[in-house]
Amino acid sequence: MSVIHRSIKTVCVNEVVFTLRLVDDHHINPDGYLFVCPPEDFRIGTQAHANLYQWPACPAYWSLDPSGTDHLKPEDARILGFPAIHIETMMYGASWDRSVYKGLRQFHEGKGFDPESQEVARRLEYPLYEVLSDRVPFPAREAWECDLKDPKLCREMCHWL
Repeated sequence: MSVIHRSIKTVCVNEVVFTLRLVDDHHINPDGYLFVCPPEDFRIGTQAHANLYQWPACPAYWSLDPSGTDHLKPEDARILGFPAIHIETMMYGASWDRSVYKGLRQFHEGKGFDPESQEVARRLEYPLYEVLSDRVPFPAREAWECDLKDPKLCREMCHWL
């Protein structure tokens, strides 16, 4: 569980989902191979209790070679008739009224914890997450899921490889 502080609201993030799908997998032409990176390539944190994840530089690619050594560039794959690879990141969480957070801060202070630190999470043995606030890898929208029906919006959200 991680808490992200923003000037507008605080959100307790409880799930992050990386989704990779083909836009049209019914007519893959010509015969080719889709290579997808292993899940461990998403993890970038190597320290103990470091939970850092991001899309790898190449999460998936098409190849005409069964070994996958020759990657097709996305434009070449499109010209050859391969479906586009769509990527999406969803974060699920909850938010409460500011008064709830104020009460929790007071409670933690009363117990001798610094509410600006990760002391409580460590004491409860929760995994610690780091929010990279200096860079945003993708634009975020509240309560929105991509349904692939608006290609312009998908491009705006950086969903195409």
